Amino acid sequence: MSSVEHAGVSHKSQALLMGYAQISASFTVDGSLINQSAFDEVKRKGVVGGQENTNTLAASKGRPAASGDKDRKAGGFWGAFKWNTIEESLSGLLSNNELDGLRDMRGVTSSKSIPLLSTSQSLLFVDLRLAPGEEESYSFSFKLPSGLPASHKGKAIKISYNLVIGTQRPSRPNEPQRVNRITIPFRVFNGVNGQGDILGHDLMNPYVLLRDEAKVQKIGSTPPPSVKPKSISGVTWKSARDFLSYVDEILEQRSRSSLQPPDALSEKRQSHDLPVSPLSCKDAIDLAILRSNQAFSSSRSPNRFEIARNGCRIAVVVLNRPAHRLGETIIATVNFADASLPCYAIRATLESSEKVATSLAPRYSNIRNTHDTD
Repeated sequence: MSSVEHAGVSHKSQALLMGYAQISASFTVDGSLINQSAFDEVKRKGVVGGQENTNTLAASKGRPAASGDKDRKAGGFWGAFKWNTIEESLSGLLSNNELDGLRDMRGVTSSKSIPLLSTSQSLLFVDLRLAPGEEESYSFSFKLPSGLPASHKGKAIKISYNLVIGTQRPSRPNEPQRVNRITIPFRVFNGVNGQGDILGHDLMNPYVLLRDEAKVQKIGSTPPPSVKPKSISGVTWKSARDFLSYVDEILEQRSRSSLQPPDALSEKRQSHDLPVSPLSCKDAIDLAILRSNQAFSSSRSPNRFEIARNGCRIAVVVLNRPAHRLGETIIATVNFADASLPCYAIRATLESSEKVATSLAPRYSNIRNTHDTD
């Protein structure tokens, strides 16, 4: 990348008009398994928030901006200080103009990428000049909305999250403005609440955040981080006797669960739950794992599986617990007692399953249309 020399500035220095950061999330679907036309309206909803505008689209297509606009912007407050280029960059990146006509709207709907999260661009710096060997660092933090789906690479759907960083250098006369962008993918995990339930999200309603909610700071002026409260996963018992009494009480509750309604058991269990204060992500995961082992006698055990073939029992697989943290070792026992068929080999694999709603399956739509015509 080349820089433009200015009066009073060394030819070896680097000048950047501006820089921004932005979070984006999108997903793609397999057309053979999911009807892609069902998400056309979602694509139109997600293309807002200043991600594209008329000036940026014109520059990317090689069309220079109108000469009348350039003459008008050459004057005024910014033009008096020769900073009209910065004004064009700011208005081009941060404006919320609509799409450039029907052609751009068709390009959006024909794209395979479907927006999941659209955010505005956050300015990192403006008119930055760096001497040879000089560096500037900035921190960017953004809180993702709760309920977003986790990153996923499956057959029917693929969900991805990216951090987009863009910079712009001064342009020469009669040269279109160009923004250099880099895309950094990152991974997002499922969020859970205190009960261990996975927070859901409707793919038909993308998150569109028009207001800049990110926090940008220059590194060096950042205040020291606040001390976080101690996690509930730490040791809370001062002696072994306290811990054993807690375990005995849990076992007693499970033995009497068949004689008590679920409401009475949940009320008594509140004394061992967290206080009313908001839970951190780690605490929510710890509570989800703890409560996953507390199954009522009326329901089937969530960590016991019977393996059978043609109605004949082969073995019983029991997991150490139904919920695990990422990266943990899963321990399981296999019981071949009272088996109707012999087993000579064991192979264990972890698989993820995808379920497509019948209303989104293309084959289902064809069958329904044929039935209606008859």
